[in-house]
Amino acid sequence: MWFLIGCAAASVYFGFHLFRTYGTNPADGGVLASLSVRLCWAFALSALGIACALGMLVFARIYISRIEIDEARQNLLIYTLNLIGFKRQSVPVSQVRVGNFYGGRMVTGIAPTVDAPWYTVRIKGRKLPLILDGQGHTLDGKLLREVLGKNDLEVDRRPFWEG
Repeated sequence: MWFLIGCAAASVYFGFHLFRTYGTNPADGGVLASLSVRLCWAFALSALGIACALGMLVFARIYISRIEIDEARQNLLIYTLNLIGFKRQSVPVSQVRVGNFYGGRMVTGIAPTVDAPWYTVRIKGRKLPLILDGQGHTLDGKLLREVLGKNDLEVDRRPFWEG
């Protein structure tokens, strides 16, 4: 996440640099390009870096890094990533619904192939669903299935190439 934020800052810097100098290099013609061309290149480069960083920040906010169940089995403590540390959210079990399963397989033609299964987890009152990793580890899968109300919930999956 921090790497992509650094890349976003670098893309803004180099976008500004392009805005000031595009066309002045001998390979570019040696003449400063028009304002609209320089502005377009600067905006495109800066927007690309910023979009990647914002995408990672959104992903970090919806990716479940840890789930805990309280002793009374009434609330889930859901941890997602922040820029520094984790964000903890206590949610009543009655407001949580596990949605669809996505296999997350992609054959790239080269090894290793992508195998990243996941579930959507919906919380009442929240617009974006959370992502529950199908290869995540749990100490008590039976309890997790019971509390989430999803009997076919698969956790601790191994990638298909590991057998």
